[in-house]
Amino acid sequence: MVLSGGLTVREAEARRTEFLAVLADAGRIELETRGLDAVDVAGLQLLIALRHSAREAGRAVRLAAPPDGALLRALIGAGFWVGGGVGGEPVVARDRFWLGEV
Repeated sequence: MVLSGGLTVREAEARRTEFLAVLADAGRIELETRGLDAVDVAGLQLLIALRHSAREAGRAVRLAAPPDGALLRALIGAGFWVGGGVGGEPVVARDRFWLGEV
């Protein structure tokens, strides 16, 4: 699933609907996030909710690559990422999801 544009509170309802439709049809979802130009905490919450919903449905969600651009800035700003840049490390339980590894 290629994400572009915004993943913010303004797009939250539309993105939620989009995520649920993809989740209903796919066994595994890979998120390409390089096209995102804006991500806020609501966008991060949507990604986390998608991951939890997928897990509950017996499906998997992963990032196609480690975060960069708008997603990485949002993770750093929200305190989910330390060390700065792609060489940094996710904070939340050393969660490998944010590295695109699970």
